[in-house]
Amino acid sequence: MAAGSHEVGAGARSALEAGEVALYDDQGQKVHLTRDGILVKTAKKIRLDGEHLEFHAAKSYSWDVAGYGQRITWVSGTEWEIKTWQQGATVTGVPLPIHPPEGP
Repeated sequence: MAAGSHEVGAGARSALEAGEVALYDDQGQKVHLTRDGILVKTAKKIRLDGEHLEFHAAKSYSWDVAGYGQRITWVSGTEWEIKTWQQGATVTGVPLPIHPPEGP
């Protein structure tokens, strides 16, 4: 562990650079404040629950579910690029009425 870094908890650990912080538990879950951003890693569900949720990206937004994903990138002005990818899957669209999905 580098000088100026800090680890808390049990479980498998990775090397930390100076100034990084990581939180581990006994199930292998991790929250890691890295030099490049924040990593939350778990084999379990991650749930964000709130009255209002906001996600903001200044340049691009990406998501991936088991090899199917999309990246939306702001190019400049009013120009955007949308890339969609899939790995060996047939993706079927299902039209739904305009209602937000129900929570758990």
